[in-house]
Amino acid sequence: MLYSGMRKILLLAAALAGTALADQRVPGTSVSYKVQKTGGQNTSMVFFDAVGDPSGKTYLAFKCHGKGSYTMSLYSRDVLATSETDVLLMVKQGKTLASGPGYVRKDKQTGKFSVWETEYADVSGGLYKSLVNANGPVAVTVMREGGNLVPVSYQFDSRGLTAGMKAVSACW
Repeated sequence: MLYSGMRKILLLAAALAGTALADQRVPGTSVSYKVQKTGGQNTSMVFFDAVGDPSGKTYLAFKCHGKGSYTMSLYSRDVLATSETDVLLMVKQGKTLASGPGYVRKDKQTGKFSVWETEYADVSGGLYKSLVNANGPVAVTVMREGGNLVPVSYQFDSRGLTAGMKAVSACW
C-alpha cells in the first residue's frame, strides 16, 4: 500500500517537473518561452515563431545569459550559407528598423548552415528593441551573398515578445 502511494507521489512529481521545463506559450501570439536556471544563473529562452511556416523550423530565439544579458539567433528551415560566414541581419517594417552583424553556422540537429546568430549582446538588444517597438508584423532578412544565394526574408508578428521576455524575468 505504501508503495502504491509513494509511486503516485513520484509520478506526480515527475509530471510537474516536466511541465516546469516545457515551453509555455504567450496566449494569442507566436511567442513561447522556457524558464530555466543553470548553476543559479538565468538560462531561460524566448522563442518567436515565423508566420506561415507550418514546419515550425523557422524562429528567432533569445537566449538568456543572466544579469539581463541575452543573445539572439535565427533558426531557419532554409540553408542560409554554404559555409560558416559573416552575414548581416535586418529587421524591417516598411523601412529598416535595425540591423546587426552575425554569422551563419551549422544547425547541431540538421548539420545544415541554417542558423544565424550574434555573440554581441548590444546587437541582440538593438534587434530586440526594434522588434518590440514594431509591435506587429515585421520582416527579418538575412543578407546572404555568394553563389546563387540571395537575401532571404521571414515574416514575424512581434506582438507578445515583451510578455515572453517578462516571463523569463528579462534574463535577470
